[in-house]
Amino acid sequence: MKIIQSILLIVFHYWLVLASAAAISPQNFTNDFLSRPSLRYSPKILRSLTKLTQQRSQPPGLDTPPVIPGFTVSFEWDPSKQMFPPDVFFVTVSAIWHLSQQQWNERVDLSKSTITKTGPVGTTFVRFSDNQSTKLHPSHLVLALRQAFFIMDSRYGGPASFVAKLVLVNDVIGTMSMIMYPKPQLKSVKNKTETDSSFTLLPSPMTNLAATFGEFVDPEDPHYKVRWNFQGLEIYDSEFHTAIIDALATMAPQGHGRPFDEAIGYSVLESVVLSIVRNSGQTISYAVVMRALVSLVAKVIYARPSFTEMAFQIMHDNTEVVQAVIFRPKRPGIGNRVAGVATS
Repeated sequence: MKIIQSILLIVFHYWLVLASAAAISPQNFTNDFLSRPSLRYSPKILRSLTKLTQQRSQPPGLDTPPVIPGFTVSFEWDPSKQMFPPDVFFVTVSAIWHLSQQQWNERVDLSKSTITKTGPVGTTFVRFSDNQSTKLHPSHLVLALRQAFFIMDSRYGGPASFVAKLVLVNDVIGTMSMIMYPKPQLKSVKNKTETDSSFTLLPSPMTNLAATFGEFVDPEDPHYKVRWNFQGLEIYDSEFHTAIIDALATMAPQGHGRPFDEAIGYSVLESVVLSIVRNSGQTISYAVVMRALVSLVAKVIYARPSFTEMAFQIMHDNTEVVQAVIFRPKRPGIGNRVAGVATS
């Protein structure tokens, strides 16, 4: 029996090594998607995804957030103060969207230093402070937000409140905190924070949470429309959410006026991929793509109780400009996307 167990352990270890070596690449996961006839996405979506497997004369699309040399985040967690997961996801998306509208590597504007989301059990706050430092940039806060969101579930089995110090080469350049106050405490909390200038998305979620498809108009430009549909394999909410957070953090440095080509987001365990691709011959900015994804979160994803694979398209005057899909590759990478910013 012990010999059989040893053989099984060796085989399992060998499988992990092979899986780790075959990390997800655009070619691998796109081929996986295209080879699955059970998914009945439109031929246009399939054709757009094949762009990721073709040799291209221009630089490839974005597939990882940037790394800042010497930047670390030190977290102090309080697992006794748990938060409501959908609201944590919502405020994180809101914060990244807000920060992405500033210059990536310039001093952050903290005139809006508090971001909130009131949910069914309380209000979640995320707060930023630069400690009078001129070195704190939007880049540091976006990467810290991504890092915090990615390690919450894996460390405490749920989103725990925290305070984080943002350090650049041994210099504390800012702090970030996130906490949820239950509804009975909100009145006193409001009195303490009423002088803060806060920012939040205003969701208008779909009333039919079981809907598998739909569309909505861009909240800032009526020429754009987003169409979406759910079908395919089931996806854990944490994997669905982290793929979106990763994609937003990857796109955030690009500047809203820069032309969009393609971007990729990976879930925390790299078992789910979000691929966003511009159709050939079309033009669109990062601002519109990010706004479409953020609006999709506010209107469709936030209140949804469960997830399957999903496709969405961005239309401009009824012409498809962008195709995107969130899906599970058949051979997911064995990894952890927490890597990228040193933490303690």
